[in-house]
Amino acid sequence: MIGKLFKGIFIPERIGSYYPLSTRIIGFDINKTMIHASKVILTGRNVVIDKTREYALEADNTKSFQERVSAAIRSLIQELGPFDEIRTSLSSSLVIYKELTLPFSDQEKIENVLPFEIEQYLPFSVQDAIIDFIITKQDAQQHCDILIAAVKKEYLIEHLTYFQAAGIEPTAITIDLFDLYGLYKNIPAYAQLEGGVVLVDIGFSVTHIAYILNGQLRAIRSLPRGLITIAKALSVELNTSLNEALEEFIRFGLERYDNQEYITQTQKAFTSFWDEIQFTCTSFATRITPLTPLSTILLLGYGATISKLALFIEKQYQTKCSLFDIHELFKNPTVSTKNHRIAQSTTLSIATAWPTPTTQSLNVRKREFSLSTSWLFTKQVITASVLIVCLTGLFFTHRYFQFRKLRQAYSTAEKEIKNYLKEKNLSSSANIDQAINETREKIETEQEIWFAFSSQVRFSFLYYLQELSGAIDRQSIGLDLTKLTITYDTITMDGEVKGFEELKIFERELKESNLFTFVPSIQNIKFKNVTLVLKKTGDLK
Repeated sequence: MIGKLFKGIFIPERIGSYYPLSTRIIGFDINKTMIHASKVILTGRNVVIDKTREYALEADNTKSFQERVSAAIRSLIQELGPFDEIRTSLSSSLVIYKELTLPFSDQEKIENVLPFEIEQYLPFSVQDAIIDFIITKQDAQQHCDILIAAVKKEYLIEHLTYFQAAGIEPTAITIDLFDLYGLYKNIPAYAQLEGGVVLVDIGFSVTHIAYILNGQLRAIRSLPRGLITIAKALSVELNTSLNEALEEFIRFGLERYDNQEYITQTQKAFTSFWDEIQFTCTSFATRITPLTPLSTILLLGYGATISKLALFIEKQYQTKCSLFDIHELFKNPTVSTKNHRIAQSTTLSIATAWPTPTTQSLNVRKREFSLSTSWLFTKQVITASVLIVCLTGLFFTHRYFQFRKLRQAYSTAEKEIKNYLKEKNLSSSANIDQAINETREKIETEQEIWFAFSSQVRFSFLYYLQELSGAIDRQSIGLDLTKLTITYDTITMDGEVKGFEELKIFERELKESNLFTFVPSIQNIKFKNVTLVLKKTGDLK
C-alpha cells in the first residue's frame, strides 16, 4: 500500500523496461463486433498474463455503438478487477505511416523533426494530426530507422469517448500493429525468423498487413477487405444471404466434404481476396533493395482460425503459412500466465496491455489529449503532508524518549552520588548541589591540612626552607628577604641583594637548586613578588 502511494513520486513507475513495483495493466482491442481485454502484471522484468476476456457487441437498435462499447468496457473492467493503468489501441486503418532514417536516435530530437518529415504525406493539415513513432532499427553510430504514425485528432476524440462515457481515462493510446510487432519481437521463435515475414490480421471488414524484414518492421497497410468480402462473393455464387454465407464460411472454412460446389466457390472467393493481399506483400518486397522474397506468413484475427486456411495459402502460394501462436510467447523465460490456454482472439489485447521495449514510449495521447496531472499534484501534496506529520511525530517521540532516558540516568546518578557521599561521611544533605558544595569544602580543607604535612606530593615547608638556605649563600650576595610565602604550588619572595652582580648569582643559584620548574628573570636588586613554581616530589631527580 505504501509502495503504491509513493509510486511516481519517490519510486519511479518504471526504469526503462524495469518495473520496481508490481504494476497491473489492462489492454483493450476494440472493433465493430467484439471487444477483447487482457490484464497483465509487470514486476521487475517479468510479465504475467493474468486474465483475458472478450465481449460480443450484439445488435441493439435502442442503443448507439458508443453506448454499447462503453457498457462493454465497464463490464470487462469489473471482470478483470483492480488495475493501475489502462492502455488501448487504435486500428491501423485510421493511421498514416511513413518510414524514415535519421542520423540520430535521441527521442526529443526525433519528436521535433516528425511534423516536418511527414507533413507532405498527410491528406490533412499537420495541425489536425497527432504524430508518434517507434524505432525499428539502430546502429552503433546512433543512426536509426523509425516508423512514423500520424492519427487524425477526430479519431482520437471518438476513441476516447468510449472510455470517458464509461468513467475511465486510458493512460495510453497506441497503434494495434505497433503493439503486435512489439509482442512479435518478444517471442523467441519469431524473433529469429530471417527474410521477409508478413503478419496478416484478417478481420470482418478490414485486413491489416505488417511487413517485417529480418526482424525489422518496414511497412504497414490496411485493406478495406475482410471476411465480409469473401461472404459477399459466396452469397452471389451460392445464391444465399450474406449472413448465411458468412456463417457457413466461418463454420466450414475452405473444406466441406458433402458439398463440392461450396468448396469450389469458397476457394475461388478466397483466392480473389488473397490475391490483393499477395500483391501488397509483393509491393512491400520490391521496394526494398536487395529484393528479399517472402518466407513466412503469420495469420491473426477472426480469419486466422478458418479451417484449412493456412494450408490452402501455403499450397496455393508456395509460402510457409501458419497461425500466429500466442502460446509461443511463454517460451520467453520472463513471460508466464495464470491460464493454461489463451484464446487466439485475445492476442492483440495482450500486445496492447504489455508496453514492450519497442512500444513503451509510444502514446498518441499527447498535447491537448494528455492526461491531466492535477491528480499527481494532489498525490504529491497528500504524500508531503503525511510525511511532514510522520516526521514531526517521530521527532517529538524521539525527543520525549531521549529526555525520559536522560532524566532516568540523572536520577540514578544523583542517588548513587548521594549514597556515596553519605557512606564516606562527606555530606548527608538531600539536595545534590548542596551536598556537592559541602563535599568540596571538606576536601579543600583536608587538602590544605594534608599539604602541610604530606611528603608524597609536595615537600614540607621546613624542607623548602632548609633547601633554600643550603642552596643560597646569603652572606656573599647580601640577600635580605623581607617576605617569603609558601603555597601548594609556589614560593613568592620579596627582598633585595647588594648589587646586580649578586642578583645574577642569586638567580643562578635558584635555577640550580632543583626545587623549581620555573624561575623568573629578576630585573632589580630590590625585587618584589618573585614567584617560583615548585616541583612535585616525583619530578625531583
